[in-house]
Amino acid sequence: MPVSFPEYATSSKNSPIKPSPTKPSEWTDLVTELTDITAQVLKQKIAGTILSRDEVYDKVLHQKRLRLIEELKNCPAGLCDVLKETIKYGIAYHHSGLTNDEKLIVEKGYRTGILYVLVATSTLSTGINLPAKAVIFKTPLIAKSFIDCAKYKQMSGRAGRTGFDTRGDVVIVTANQQQLNHTRNVLLQPFTAKLSSALNGSRLVRSLLEIISACAVESLKELSQFIQSTLVYQLAKEA
Repeated sequence: MPVSFPEYATSSKNSPIKPSPTKPSEWTDLVTELTDITAQVLKQKIAGTILSRDEVYDKVLHQKRLRLIEELKNCPAGLCDVLKETIKYGIAYHHSGLTNDEKLIVEKGYRTGILYVLVATSTLSTGINLPAKAVIFKTPLIAKSFIDCAKYKQMSGRAGRTGFDTRGDVVIVTANQQQLNHTRNVLLQPFTAKLSSALNGSRLVRSLLEIISACAVESLKELSQFIQSTLVYQLAKEA
C-alpha cells in the first residue's frame, strides 16, 4: 500500500483530480476509476492508516516513477492530471486514446516493474507482450457485447506467462446470472478453433505473381515448394 510522502503532495489548493479535457470522452469511466483509487489513497494518507515511510518507502523506485512522469510530460499530448498522481503509487491506465509515445512509456513502466497496476481496455488483448501476475475483468463484457472465448483466452493468458511465472490468477466479476452463465458455459470451456486460410482465389494468384516478379522463385519446382508450404495447401491436403 502506498505511503504518505511530502513529495507526493497534491497542489496547495487540494483540488480534486480532474480528467484532462484532451482525453476522449469515451474513456471517462476508465479515468473515473483511477480518480477513485487515488481518492482512496489520499483519504488513507489523511487518516494516517497507511504504512509508515520506513516500512515501505523505496527511494530508488520513487525516483524511477518520477522519471516516468517526466517522460510523459515531454510527450506532445502533455501529462494527464490523473496519471501525474497515480503513477507515484505505481498505477496507470492504457487505452487506444493514448498516443503511441504515451503507450510505449506506460508499457515500459509496467514491464520493468515501475508500475504495479495497469487499468486497461481491450487494447491490451493482442499484439503487446505484457506478462502479469494477475488479470482482473471488471465484467465479461466489452461495451455491450459478451467477450468471446478467443479474446478471453488471449487477455487472461497474460497472467502466469511461461518464462516469467509458474502460475497466474484470473478474476472475473459478474453482475448477474446471465453474465455468470456466459462465464461458466463459454469463457471457462476449452477453446477450439477451426483454422482457415485467407490465401485463396485472387489473393493466391496475386501472391504467386508477386513472388515471381520479385524473383523469389526461379523455377516451377520452387514455385511448387512455395505453394506446398502455405496453410491453404496443408488444409486442402488434410481435407
